[in-house]
Amino acid sequence: MDDEEIVELSEEQIQKIERVKQAETNRLNAEAHFESQKKWRTVFERAPKETIPFIIYVVYDVGMALMVLFVLMQYTDVRLWIGALLLFIAMVAPLSVLPHKGWKGFFRYLKSKLMKGEKSVKPQFEMYKDTANEYRWRLRAPNGQIIAVSGEGYKQKQGCENGIDSVKENIPEVIIQDLTEKDSS
Repeated sequence: MDDEEIVELSEEQIQKIERVKQAETNRLNAEAHFESQKKWRTVFERAPKETIPFIIYVVYDVGMALMVLFVLMQYTDVRLWIGALLLFIAMVAPLSVLPHKGWKGFFRYLKSKLMKGEKSVKPQFEMYKDTANEYRWRLRAPNGQIIAVSGEGYKQKQGCENGIDSVKENIPEVIIQDLTEKDSS
């Protein structure tokens, strides 16, 4: 042991090193927990509001159902069938209270996430609130370019929706006027 020195640490120094190690472990665990929570937060932030009950139902009820199903598999007599029926009722009953729009929104959301790389082939309207807290709409082309905007802000969401409906109804009747050519007369 020519170049190495053996250092004896005091009990206090050893405890300090252990506290530092524990603090580092706690920090790493907290970061891992934060990343895990971040995934769920992202799901809930991006999901349409009407789909939140369905997401919660799937996350919690389906997990519980799998555990109950595992317990039911121990039985081979009529208790298995009664338990399976009760489990089915418990799984289906909460779905009846979800809004109909929620199903459509949820499946639309899933489709958009599953087909992330694919671009939309149709223009789409977006509703948003401006800095004056008024509702406005914009029409985006499939390539993401904004091709039309509402000329005014709407105090109520319904007014904005009516504006979108008006544009959708009147688009086939649009007259194209070429202002680039000068009058030759």
